[in-house]
Formats: sequence, structure tokens, C-alpha cells
Amino acid sequence: MWVGNPHDGGALRAVLLEVVDRAVEEHRQGFGRHILVELHDDGAVAVTDEGRGMPTEVRDGRPMAEQIMASWRAERVDGNRYPSGPCVASTLSERCRLETWSEGQAWEQTYERGVPVTPFAAVDATTRTGTRITYWPDLTIFTTVTRLTPAMIQPRLREIAALCPGLRIELRHAGETVVEHRPTGISSLVAEACPGGLLPTVARFTGEDMALPPVGHFIGGPPPRGTGGPIRVEVALQWRAAVPPEVDEARAHEDDLDEDTRPGSVYLLNEHRFHSGTPVRGLHAGLLQAVRRLARERGLLPRRGWTELAATITRRAVVAMRLEHPCPTFGTRCRDTPVNPDAGALLRQLTAARVYARLVEHPDALARLLAPGG
Repeated sequence: MWVGNPHDGGALRAVLLEVVDRAVEEHRQGFGRHILVELHDDGAVAVTDEGRGMPTEVRDGRPMAEQIMASWRAERVDGNRYPSGPCVASTLSERCRLETWSEGQAWEQTYERGVPVTPFAAVDATTRTGTRITYWPDLTIFTTVTRLTPAMIQPRLREIAALCPGLRIELRHAGETVVEHRPTGISSLVAEACPGGLLPTVARFTGEDMALPPVGHFIGGPPPRGTGGPIRVEVALQWRAAVPPEVDEARAHEDDLDEDTRPGSVYLLNEHRFHSGTPVRGLHAGLLQAVRRLARERGLLPRRGWTELAATITRRAVVAMRLEHPCPTFGTRCRDTPVNPDAGALLRQLTAARVYARLVEHPDALARLLAPGG
């Protein structure tokens, strides 16, 4: 797994977000409404959630919680997905402490560079549920930027909260609450990221209960149960008033550039994605289909240079998308991520129709979008 440059702070940030992803997954499964992220004076980082807690049963001779913390593959228990974030944190840390509360017991275990050094054991009785992962980054790996600051992670935490209805994320630094992000919706996320856009207001549209046939192919095996049925999507869209500068995508991934400098930002589920997956490709295709159709009808479509113009239109777009998929294992970090062109086709049809209607209402936005130089 690639987490970024270990010297400039990018990898430090990525490790934390891997741990936060596990807590967000609990919320997405319907457990927990509050995530606490703490940055301590000694460089330690802690993430606490109010989910179900780590599974405590023993399988193949090892507690499941220990396997999740010390195994590079995402474990599954009773159909639930446990992301690999905890293992990333424990492996890249001098020391990592797991505290989890479930089944009326408080459980603890300590790791050093991914290796358990204490047994996974119950230490007390409790009525609480949830998990806290505290880790001290390995300074032989993170050699230049050795500590996270609130400014390094606050923007992404805000995005996660906006994408997750009902989730509250609190960030503390040295024991003091720095900021508390509450769910504001994806329209406000796009409006903040793209002030003064071409459209008077952010375009928001939804698709409810769109029929999705069973997935025909899965990476890593046959499709699990529940892969057919309806999908629900919410999209918010705005175009930047000016064409953003060119950004090398490989460098954007490697250096973890600020999202405001990235063209065509797309947020899929609860994870920032650049241009990946059939739903995202379908959304982009629908957006361009709507622009091209209306431009042709209005006599504004250039005879040449559509490929370059389409790339510019995509780069100027700031899009947020929340997608609810019927497959319980749907997620871009799973080996059995569904490869289903039908999801992309549905997003393309929905986006093309709704964006076309919005541009009909605001022809000046279309003209500015097609004008040479923006």
C-alpha cells in the first residue's frame, strides 16, 4: 500500500486518514455518530469512535482484533468490512495501542512496528462500545515532518463530515478542541471549494432507487449476495469561473497536493478520488454529454478542438457525490470492488439529463464555459 512521501508530511496525513476511514466505515454501517481525532504534544495521534468495537472472537488461533491490527488484508466478519487502516498505523509506528469496548468488556493490546507485544486481553467491565487507536509514528520512517498539525488534516475532516449525514468529527490538539465538523451537506462543500462559480448556485440533483442489475464480474471472486437492486446518488456541481492551472496527476497523488489545486475534484463515498471507478467515469461522461448536446443545439459547438475543450470543462468542474450502493462490500479499497458498467451508465444518464436542464436555465454559464480562455 502506498501512503505517500514519508518526509514531507503527506504519508503522516495518509496514515491518519486510513485510521479515520475505519471509524467512518462504522458510521456508514449505522454505528456511531461521533469521531474524535486527537493530536498529542508527544507526537502521538489517537482516533476514537463510538462504533461496535473490534471483533473479539478467536479465529485460526488469533483474536480477530489482532488480525485486523497486524494483517495487511482487510478482514471480514459476518459480512462486515474492516479496512486496512489499523494495520497501516501499527506497522508504521514505534508503538501502537488498541483499546476497544464491546460485549461488556474493555480490551487492550499493544504493538511495536506492527508486531503484538502484549496479549489481546479484557481489562475491565464496561457498557461502552467503540474503539480507540493511539499510535506514535516511527521517526526512522518519518524523518523531516514528524508531527501532524491541525492545518494538515482539518480540510479533509471537513470533507468527510460533509459527505456523511449524521456524523460529527471533533479535532483536538494538545487537549483543546480546535474545530468540530458537523454534517453540512455536499452542496455547501462544493460552494466553499468553488466560490464565484459560473452557475448562480451549486447545481444539486439526486437519483433515488435507480435499478441496478446484479454485478456480472468482481475482482477476486464471484459477486456476493445483495449486489443487485437500487442505488441512490446525490450530486453537487459547480464550475470554476477561471480555468485552473495544469496539474500533473501523478505528482498530485505523490505529493498529496491541496484539493483546491486539483482539477475536476470528485468525492466518491467517503473517500477522495481523483478520476476512478465506473460511477465517476459515468458522471464525467454525462456532464460532457449535456454540455455538448446543448452547445450543438445553440450553435455554440466548435467545429474543431472538442477534445481539448472537453478536458478544460472537466478540469473546471468541482463535483461532490454520495453514492449508496446495494452491495455491502462496495468500496474502492476492497479486492472485490464491483466492476459494473451499469452503475456508470445510470450515473451518465442521470447527470446528462439534470446538467442539461440546469444549463438551459442559465445559458450565460454555458457561453462562458465554451468561450476561448474561459
